[in-house]
Amino acid sequence: MKDELRPQSGGRRGKGYLGRFDRVGFAPAIQFILHPCGRRSGSSFIPYPSSFTLFAVLAAGAVQRQNAAPEPKPLFEANMRILAVLLFFAFFFLFTTPARAQLAKPQVADNESGLDKVQLIKNDEVLYNMKWSWTRRRAEGQTFLICKIVGDNGKRGAERIDWTEESKIEELPDRYRTLSWKKTSTGAEQMDWEMHYDWDAGKATYAFTDRATGKKENKTLRVDPDTIAGDATYIALRGFPFEKGPGASIVGKLCNTDGTLLTGQIILRGEEKLSTPLGTIDTYKLELKPQGLVGMLPTKLFMWFTKDAPHRVVRFDGFEGLSRTKTVVHEYNAK
Repeated sequence: MKDELRPQSGGRRGKGYLGRFDRVGFAPAIQFILHPCGRRSGSSFIPYPSSFTLFAVLAAGAVQRQNAAPEPKPLFEANMRILAVLLFFAFFFLFTTPARAQLAKPQVADNESGLDKVQLIKNDEVLYNMKWSWTRRRAEGQTFLICKIVGDNGKRGAERIDWTEESKIEELPDRYRTLSWKKTSTGAEQMDWEMHYDWDAGKATYAFTDRATGKKENKTLRVDPDTIAGDATYIALRGFPFEKGPGASIVGKLCNTDGTLLTGQIILRGEEKLSTPLGTIDTYKLELKPQGLVGMLPTKLFMWFTKDAPHRVVRFDGFEGLSRTKTVVHEYNAK
C-alpha cells in the first residue's frame, strides 16, 4: 500500500505512533486490525492464520494430490483441484501488487500547515491538539519535505503531555519516500522514537527509549521500494486513483512508526458532502480494511479527502482505546 500512513499521539498511544495517522488516533486501530499475520503482546508477536496462509495451504494440498499416483477421478473433482491452484495464484498476484504502482505522485505545495483535533465522536471532547507543517526545501540538487508536528493532550499539571515530531521526506520524480522520522514527548510521558530508512539496502531501523524507566527497544525491518512509510501516509494517499470511481482500491504494505509492518486495503466508497469547521466540503470517502482473519471484524475506519486537488485529508474516523474518535482539520493554509 504504507505510501507513506501518521502519529499516535501522547499518553499510552505514544509508542504506536503512525506519523500523522497516529496523530489522528489511527495507530491503535491499525495495529489491531491491519496486521494479517499476528498481533503484538508487549514485545512478543503472536501469529494467527492469514488468508494468504489459508490459500497457500489449500493450493499446496491440491498440487500435492495432483502429483500423487494417478487414479480415476470424477471430472468435477479434477476441475476443482485446478480451480484451487488458479485461485491461489490469482489471490497472490492481486494482494501483492505494489501500492506504489497503484498510486500517482501526490501534489504537495511548497508550504502547507494546519491544526488538527482528535475528538470523541460521542460528545466532541478534545483528546489531542496537533499543529503540523510541511515545507519543501532544496539543497545540493535534491528536494525534500520537512514535516513537523507540535502536539499536546490538552491536560494541565501532572497529566500534561507535549510532543514534537519531524520527518525528512525525499522527493523523487514519481514519489515521495521517508528518510527519517523522530518523535519526543515530555511531561507525563518521557519517550523518544526514531525511524531511519535505507531504501537501497532494503531496510529500516527502529529505536525507542523510555527516558523515565530506561527501557529501550531496537530492531531492523526489511522493506522494499514499494513499502509505505507510516509517517507520510496522508501525503501518499493524495495520489489514490480517485478517478476510477467507487470500488477502486489499493492493497499494500505499511511500515509503521512503532517498528511493525502492516498490510491492508483502502477502498473508495464514493463521494460525500462533509460538514467541517472549514465549511461544507465535497469529498471522497475512503474505507480502510484489514487483510487476514481480523478483517472479519465489524470495525470501520474511514478517511475523507477533498475532491479538488491536491486531495488533502479533512477527517479521519478511528479509535482511542474502545472509544470512537474523529480527527478533524480545524485550520489549513497552503502557499
